Amino acid sequence: MGHDAAETLLSPYTTSASDKEFACLFCSIGDARNLFATLAYMSLGEARNPSSRRFHFTILDIKPAVFARDLLIFRLLFDLSTESKTKKRETLATISYIFGAQVMPKWAYDRLQRGLSAVLADLETDDGDMMEIFYIPHSVRASISRHIQAWKETPEPWYNAARLRKLAQQQLLERQMKEAGLTDGIDIISPPGCEDNGLDALYYKDLTVMLPQTDLLEKYEPRLSKLFTAYAGRGSTAAKKKVEE
Repeated sequence: MGHDAAETLLSPYTTSASDKEFACLFCSIGDARNLFATLAYMSLGEARNPSSRRFHFTILDIKPAVFARDLLIFRLLFDLSTESKTKKRETLATISYIFGAQVMPKWAYDRLQRGLSAVLADLETDDGDMMEIFYIPHSVRASISRHIQAWKETPEPWYNAARLRKLAQQQLLERQMKEAGLTDGIDIISPPGCEDNGLDALYYKDLTVMLPQTDLLEKYEPRLSKLFTAYAGRGSTAAKKKVEE
C-alpha cells in the first residue's frame, strides 16, 4: 500500500503560457503515480486549450518489473481509444486492479492476459518505438520481457485468494499501527472517493478484496452480486461468510 500522494510535475507554478516544450525526468519511477498525475494534469489543460506544445518524459528505475508493469498499464490506456463503451469500462476496471489490488476477477485477469501479449509482441519488435512514443533501448528489452512472460504463466497453487487476503489483512494492520504512531495530531486528507470512512474503503477493510462496479459484478458474477448485496444490506456475520466462501 502506497502512502505518497500523487503529484504532478507540471503546474501553474512550474510552467508559463509561453513555454512550448517541456521535459520531465522521473527517477525511481516505481508505480508511476506521479507520471500519471502529470499526464492527467497535462491532458486537462490541453482539453481546455489545445496547443502545439511538446512534452518529453524520461523515466528511470533499476527494476525491469517496474517498466513491465507501467508498459502494461499504458498499453491498456492506449487500447481505450479504439474500444466500445462497454469494453472501456472493463479495461478501466482492469487497470485499477493492476495498479492497486492483489485479487482480481477472472474477466479482468483475461483482459490482463491480452494486454500482456500485446506488450510482449511490442517488446519483441525491433523496429521503431513501442506504441510509437516509447523509446526503450534494445539492451534492456529482454529483461523486461522476462517479467511479462512470467506473468503470462498460470499462478502457482499457493498464489490464491485466501492467502492474499491474509497478506492484505496483515498490511492493513501494519498500516494502522504505523499511522497511529506517525500521524498523531496530523489531519490526513484523502483523495475524493478514497476516504477511510467511504463504502469502498470499509468493504475493503472487511473483505480485503476490491469489488468492481455494480453493473460489472452483476454481469460477470451474478451469484456473488446477490451475496454481496445481502452482505451490504445486513452486514451480518452469516452474510459476510457467504461472500468470503
